Amino acid sequence: MRPHKADTFPGYMHEAVDFFSSLPAGQKILDLPAGNGKLTTALRNVGHEVVPGDIALRQEDFVYADMTRKLPFEDETFDGAICLEGIEHVLNPYLLMGELMRVTKVGGHVVISTPNIMNMWSRLQYLFTGTFYQFHPSQLHEYEPDEAVDRFHISPMSYHRMRYLGQFFGGKVAQVRG
Repeated sequence: MRPHKADTFPGYMHEAVDFFSSLPAGQKILDLPAGNGKLTTALRNVGHEVVPGDIALRQEDFVYADMTRKLPFEDETFDGAICLEGIEHVLNPYLLMGELMRVTKVGGHVVISTPNIMNMWSRLQYLFTGTFYQFHPSQLHEYEPDEAVDRFHISPMSYHRMRYLGQFFGGKVAQVRG
């Protein structure tokens, strides 16, 4: 039987773990959204202190953290923050990027992954349908404005937009993959 998608550990997660494994052990890292907790566990297994944040409190140590609001942490709390496949799920990715930068110490690392809307397949789909790959209107549902739910892929993020956001909030893009 093939594992359910939520039970897999995709390549971008391995890359994030490899990156943080190269840093000294004991880093305090925010994992947002923590989802099923597998990334949190993997980062803890390589010696880091990880705070899993999510709107779904799936495990006892999860902290309620809504990516659409101010995060419940003081400025410069973390040595690093990871937001894998999360930024495209929020109405205001600018707020989320600012919050990730705010809670990460100066000189820390913020690792973000998002679907690549700049690849050829996504560009062709946009040309013919007006929607990017993995950003389809059928995923859109009606929610109350303050409802804390997964809104699916609603904010396509290009490389240029991500780079701008990182620089706007005082960071610099060190590496782009994919």
